Parts: sequence; C-alpha cells; structure tokens
Amino acid sequence: MRPQLIPVLVPLTTLACGLWACATATTGDTSESGANDSAANNSNTSSGGASSAATSVVSSTVGQTTSNSVGGSSTTGNATTNAGSTTGAATTGAAANTTAAATTGSSTTGSSSSTGCSGSGISGAEPIVPSNGWVACGTNAAGIEGAFFTFGDGITSTITPANFEASGSEVCVSGEVGQVVEGDYTVYGAGVGFNFADEAAYDATANGVSGVSFNISTLPAATDTRIIFTTAAGDHCMVLASAGAQTVSFAQTTLDCWETGGAKPAEAGIISVKWQVTTNATSTHAFDFCITDFAVVP
Repeated sequence: MRPQLIPVLVPLTTLACGLWACATATTGDTSESGANDSAANNSNTSSGGASSAATSVVSSTVGQTTSNSVGGSSTTGNATTNAGSTTGAATTGAAANTTAAATTGSSTTGSSSSTGCSGSGISGAEPIVPSNGWVACGTNAAGIEGAFFTFGDGITSTITPANFEASGSEVCVSGEVGQVVEGDYTVYGAGVGFNFADEAAYDATANGVSGVSFNISTLPAATDTRIIFTTAAGDHCMVLASAGAQTVSFAQTTLDCWETGGAKPAEAGIISVKWQVTTNATSTHAFDFCITDFAVVP
C-alpha cells in the first residue's frame, strides 16, 4: 500500500523569520534631537486659530525603517498647517505650531526678531513717527516696529481714543482717572504707551538706545504722571516733574518706583514705554495731553 502524505501548513511569517530577521513596525514621535518636539510643543493657539494634534508614524520593511516627519505653522486668526512625508512612508501625519501676539491700537503681529526688522544703530536722537498709530519697520535706524496704544484700569478710569487707527501722526488722549476708595488700587488710572517691537522684547543695547525724548503738552493737577519702561520683570518708572520737552533714560527708572530699592530695567529687553496718569484717594482727575517729538536717544 502507498503511504499517505499528510500536508503540514507552515505560516509564511515563520518561514520568513527563519530566513531573515523579523522586522517590527513602531509607532512614535518623529522628532530629531528634540528640535521638532520643541517647535511643535512650544506653541500658543490664538482665538480663531486652529491647531491639529501631532501624529507621526514609522513604517518598516525587512531590514529598513522609513519615518514620517511633520511640521506646521499658524498665523493669528487663520491657522495654516503644512505637512510632509518621506517617500515610501505608508502614512502621513500633520501638526500645527501656532504663535500669536495680542494687538492693541493699530499693531500687527511681529517683532524685531520674528519679522526681521533690524536697525543700523543710532548716533543721535532718532525720531519715531507713527502713521495712524503704527511705526513701520524701515522708518527708523533703531530697528523699531510697533504701535501706540491706550490703556486703563477699566473700572472707573476712562480714556479716549480707544486706539489711534485714524489719528495720523498725532498721539493725543483725554479722559478721567478714578478715585481710590478704601485703598483699592486696582483703580490705577489710565494712559498711553508704545511697543518697541510689537509686544516682544526690544534689544535697546544692540541698537545703541539708552532712553527716549518727547514733549508732553500738559500734566493733570493734583496727581502724578509716570513714565514707565516695561520689561519681563515688570514696570520700571519715575514721576514726571513737569510738562514740556524732556529726555528720560532707562537707567533713571526703577522697578515699582512707588517703593524704594527697585531694580533698573534690563536694557536688552525693553518691551514698551508708557505715560500713566495715576490715582489717589483725594478725588477723580481729568487729563488731556499729547505726546509729540517722540524719539529714541543714544
């Protein structure tokens, strides 16, 4: 009798593993040396903008691994995502990296670093002239690009205009600061300011700038008007002694000038200059003044 042959089924994967080393597909992050992770994770999503979660997949064949890399960027109010994958990858992913900057008055998102605005440095007073509240890059040698804006406590203090979008080259404000009641200094007053690099830190030292000059037309009676230089540490200020033309250096101001021993501002990180009408417990105070002949000085 002829012997009966019994078929034995061997899985193809077992046969493949017997001939070559088995390859396993992995799924994970596709950053290189942490750089892509840092760019994708260090992001702010602005109102009206959209962001998508990062998805990265690594697909493998026998003896070879191909990765899919992703990246993206977003602009304020309208997020855009760019994605790319390497040839031969079976899947693709996308990630959005969004950055936003709040704007006041007529400012536009950007800074002396992110927009590429840079100056050649100054050797004398450099006029900073706005057009409808905005100082464009290239209109001065100090690498300044930013907006004039108004501010206030929003409680009992008032100020007009709300912005300078139709003011031409004028920077004039009027209003009234409230009265402090029972020591509540959240009613702090109101004023006008200017961002040197559209709310980013401006390196005054690199551009040869040590302070500002200006003419303030009048000061309100019976209350203080401060000039303030803002840095990441806070507000560095001093009280203006009189109206008229004057020059104030960064080094003349101190942090929280209503207290003693405050630090001077870091001149490589000046964010803004502000003129604030302050409040007190005596009464409310009306104000009406213009800032003219504004310049930065060496």
